[in-house]
Amino acid sequence: MERAAGGEKGWGPLRHPFLSLALFPVLLGLTVAAIGELGLLRVGNGFLFDLAVARVSPEKPQVLVVRAEPEDAARITERLRGLGADGVMLVLPDASAPVPEGAVAGVQPDQHPRGEVWVLPAKPIGRVAAEIVPPGQRTTRRFLLWLLGEDGPIPTLEGIVTTGISSHPERLAGLPPGEIMPVLEGAQVLAGHLPPGSLTGLIVVVGPPAFQDAERYRVSTLPGAPMVSAAEFHARALQSVLTERTVIAIRGLPSAVLLVLFALLAGAIGGLAPLRRQVPGIVLAGALAVAGGMALIGTAGLLLPLVEIILIALVLALRAAFRKQAAIRRKLLLLGDRSAAQLRSPHRIPDEERWAEFFSAAARLTGVENSLVLSESAEGAFHPLAVFGAPLHESGSPEGSLARSRDFDRADAVPGAPVIASGIGSRGDVQVVRLNSRGEAGLYWVFTTPQASAERDHVQAAAGRLARHALERLDRARPHADWQEPEDRLDRALSGIITRNHEVARAFAGLQAAIILFDPAGVPLQANESMERLLQKAGLSLSRTTPVDFAVAAAGLEMEDARRTLGYLVRHGGQARLGTRTQIGGRHYTVRAARIEGDLLFEVNDVTELERLTRIEAELAGEIDAKLRNDLEAITLATRLAADERFAPERRTRALQMIAQAAQRAGGTLRSLDHLVESSLFENETRAYPLNPRSALDRALARIGPDAERAGAHVRVHQPELVSLVLAEPDQLDCLIEAMLQIIVSDSSRGSEIAVDLIERKESSEIAMQGGFGLPAARFADSLHAPQQDHRSPFRILQRAMRQLPAWGAELTAQSDVGQGYRFVLRLRKT
Repeated sequence: MERAAGGEKGWGPLRHPFLSLALFPVLLGLTVAAIGELGLLRVGNGFLFDLAVARVSPEKPQVLVVRAEPEDAARITERLRGLGADGVMLVLPDASAPVPEGAVAGVQPDQHPRGEVWVLPAKPIGRVAAEIVPPGQRTTRRFLLWLLGEDGPIPTLEGIVTTGISSHPERLAGLPPGEIMPVLEGAQVLAGHLPPGSLTGLIVVVGPPAFQDAERYRVSTLPGAPMVSAAEFHARALQSVLTERTVIAIRGLPSAVLLVLFALLAGAIGGLAPLRRQVPGIVLAGALAVAGGMALIGTAGLLLPLVEIILIALVLALRAAFRKQAAIRRKLLLLGDRSAAQLRSPHRIPDEERWAEFFSAAARLTGVENSLVLSESAEGAFHPLAVFGAPLHESGSPEGSLARSRDFDRADAVPGAPVIASGIGSRGDVQVVRLNSRGEAGLYWVFTTPQASAERDHVQAAAGRLARHALERLDRARPHADWQEPEDRLDRALSGIITRNHEVARAFAGLQAAIILFDPAGVPLQANESMERLLQKAGLSLSRTTPVDFAVAAAGLEMEDARRTLGYLVRHGGQARLGTRTQIGGRHYTVRAARIEGDLLFEVNDVTELERLTRIEAELAGEIDAKLRNDLEAITLATRLAADERFAPERRTRALQMIAQAAQRAGGTLRSLDHLVESSLFENETRAYPLNPRSALDRALARIGPDAERAGAHVRVHQPELVSLVLAEPDQLDCLIEAMLQIIVSDSSRGSEIAVDLIERKESSEIAMQGGFGLPAARFADSLHAPQQDHRSPFRILQRAMRQLPAWGAELTAQSDVGQGYRFVLRLRKT
């Protein structure tokens, strides 16, 4: 651990966000600068340079090219000077001949063998300058103003026309490819065809005739660029110098600094911009830098390392693209895993044998006669997991039919589809189906269907549905493989979500109650078929109905009452019954609204039959009332007869018998009334809704608070700030929590404490409460299970509630002991 901590500390500076953001761009900029210095990117930069100067407009020529024989150099020079030429430069092969007066002869220099200096091999009489064409890669754009000699700088033909010694001797001719200097033949000049003063202000470059000047140079890589001779090359270079259109290429340390700065800028864009904008941002920065660099060629005479900038932008953009792709893959993995986790049932049974028992119990319901669930081991052996019915093999044991046959191979070909098995057992009606996907240890279901039964087709269809359902559920619960691509994981998870959505939609559509769900904006999200039919009866359109419109039409409320009631639900949550019974299309309905996670849910129940039953009960109660009155009148009359001593003993005995018979009839009548006065809250409401258990607990505490104050007991409540939604019926849950509190408060003494805790578990929320003096355990158990005469007794409420808890997926634990008090733990299943 110490070593790991030391390593963390040693690399700590690199973990700084700004330093880690800048490290790669700096290294990249230096690397690309080194590649550029090696000349590997010169061709690309030359091409961009050609594109930039191709847009430059040609200017008036200030240089003239004359082709002449070397022996005519003196006469040509004299004649050109007489025509007004500002200067004459000789680019002739004979470098040892005397230089005519008024001319400058170009001499090709040699590099000194002992150092990086240049020397002129011959020194003819007269003025000379170095004549050199720097080598290029397929094209020659560069020229030099001076060379480093033993005794100082040696000016070149182009350097003679400049003033002073420039610190940047290497230049590029910033002329468009088509700007070629005019060419005259020497014979024309000597023949006097040119008028006096026609060459005033021009510099003339004298070169050999075309047949003696075979070497040609390309000045641009653009299509159609001409090839020029050495004299024409020097003429173009001189033209760029005289017209101030020379370009300096940025190299060395300035180039490296520029590239590092650009890399830092592009890297900052890639590191700080949102993920989806990093690549476009880097590309835009590179494009702007290149565009600006090309503009500087014509405006400032500077050639930036443009290809290097493009290369840096490309590398950083690819890096950002890879990071984006990696982030997308991580998100896909996370989304796929989270989606798959949502699809897995929280009550998934990990044990294979236990799952087989559940499956076998479901198989009985399909109507199959015999069933055998098999598991295949890695060695290819079969093991029975669950079996019912007669043995499938004549040996009488399931193991006798476990040898693998071609039937299992056919079942493997199409998992979830039953196939007729001919090699399993001795019966001819055996079918086998694979219950899980291929690539896993095989799980098979072998079964038989009744042959001579009218239900055979229905049994076969039900068995097929069960097999497909098992295949889908097992495949959904199977965890993702590490080698599986994120796209495949997400596709599998989305397929499961779509299937789950269809299942929920089918279940939603199959509800007997009419249900409609509105989102927080009041837009209808979903309505089942019952609700759609009800909307048609009410003359409403689903796409045009708002929550207020629905409450007005379905519950018969006034507009302001509907807004006030729904507004309270939106602000405070909970659930409410809207109005009383309403009549739509000749039938009676009750409307209930609830807020669920911001959405508004309306539930409309058809109570027409309940209304009819209520009328029947009222009529029945009237008949029973009449019977009771008759029996009571008979008892009164018989009592008078029995008490009158004037009657004979036989008549008085008969009167007593009449009293007994009337009392027995009245008792039977009263017993028949018991189910009519029984509260139907818990027997009739078995639906469960997502709700906030904290709200239900707060309501119960508010109602029980005055009783606790009168008893002098202190209620200590501990509950988290945020709780998950649970499944329960709101009214029932409120009554249940209040009943548990009533039992504890009614048995608490002054100064005692009642502890109430709301606890969040992984799959449930628990409401635990403890307090009071307590009853003996046996007596407490009797109170929970013995019949209670008082319908308002909290124990009676607990009895009714415990019968409905399984419908919620909830359970209640109740304990009591003398002196230890009561302890209730209500576990509610999360949604």
